Amino acid sequence: MDIRINKELNRLRTIIEKNRVAFTDIANIQQLQVGYDIRADNYSKESQSRPDKVHQTTLTDRFFLEELRKLISGKRIAYLDVGCADGRRTKRFSNELEDFCQIDRLNAIDYSRKMVAQAQGILEHSNVSWGNITDLPFQAEFNLVTCMYGVIGHLSEKLIQQAFNNLSQTLVDGGILCIDVLGSDQKFLKHYRYNEVNSNHGKYVAYFTKIEGSPLTNGKDQRIVYTMRMFTPGEIKIYAKNAGLRPLADKEIYPVERGLDEMEYALVLKKNANKFICLLR
Repeated sequence: MDIRINKELNRLRTIIEKNRVAFTDIANIQQLQVGYDIRADNYSKESQSRPDKVHQTTLTDRFFLEELRKLISGKRIAYLDVGCADGRRTKRFSNELEDFCQIDRLNAIDYSRKMVAQAQGILEHSNVSWGNITDLPFQAEFNLVTCMYGVIGHLSEKLIQQAFNNLSQTLVDGGILCIDVLGSDQKFLKHYRYNEVNSNHGKYVAYFTKIEGSPLTNGKDQRIVYTMRMFTPGEIKIYAKNAGLRPLADKEIYPVERGLDEMEYALVLKKNANKFICLLR
């Protein structure tokens, strides 16, 4: 691991132990697959045990489905979920989609191979594969793509636009992307002592996680630091615009009174027709 990153992760561990979360400009994607591999067997149980996560996913799914009902009711679609985790949310979401449209093709990918193995048991083996959001193996094949759980926020700054471009390239012209990210919320930042003076600041929130009450650690018995980029609405819309996507609807999903700390920002985006032709003119 890069010495600079290793030093930063040690600093973040100290701050997280004290404040519960920390802030940084370094995205820790080096141990991302390791962390999610370890969590795979307990992922849904862990999420469902947290009222904040249930609240977040319920409201996000409801928003997406309400907007999609207006856009694709009665249509036959090909659907891709990027960052499907263990596949259970993908299964619930696709079942609800089929209340108003027909899914002719369902594909799902995840960066964790153990999550993929779990999802293959839920969504059928042939529908799920290992994948990297910055190198998706699809070209203009899907009418609908979802990228939920704030997946894109795990990436380093230099890879985020590339990820948006790849999500866009998987869509047919006029296709729909549903995506949610962690919002840059001032109340959250203030509560967790975001402070320019003592260097506890940056675009990424850093945190620990537990499995059944036990801290998640790497092979060196160090607690794994997860990082998630926080976006303002303006930033996320610029990334989308650069990828040939335009907003149709958006929603800020606020915390429950107790539990959830972060504000989620969800968007429904549409791929512009003939994007590359327009850019050349």
